[in-house]
Amino acid sequence: MKSLVHADESLMERIIVNLIDNAETHGGGATRVTVQRVGDCIRLAVEDEGPGVSPEDRERVFDRFVRGSNARESGRYSGSGLGLALAAENIDLLGGSIGSRSYRRGER
Repeated sequence: MKSLVHADESLMERIIVNLIDNAETHGGGATRVTVQRVGDCIRLAVEDEGPGVSPEDRERVFDRFVRGSNARESGRYSGSGLGLALAAENIDLLGGSIGSRSYRRGER
C-alpha cells in the first residue's frame, strides 16, 4: 500500500540528511532506513552499526553542541554537535518528535 506524506519537502530532506550524516559520522554509516505509517503519522528510523547512544545521553544528544559520551570516548570529535539538534528542531516544526534507542545485533 502506498501512502503520501504531506510535509514540507525541504524540512524532510534536511531531517533525513542530518540523520544519515550522523549515522555515517558516528555509526559507520546507515545500515537500514525505514519509513512506516503509524496512524496519521510516519516513523522514520535510521539504523547503523555504531556503539549506540548511552541511556544518560539519550535526551541530551538532541541539544545543540552536545556529543554523546560514546563519541567522546572513541575520540570521534568530527562535526559540531548540531546535526541531531537541527533534525530535532525540524521535526518539531513538523509537529513530530525524535528519540534514540540502542539495540544489540539481532534485537528490534
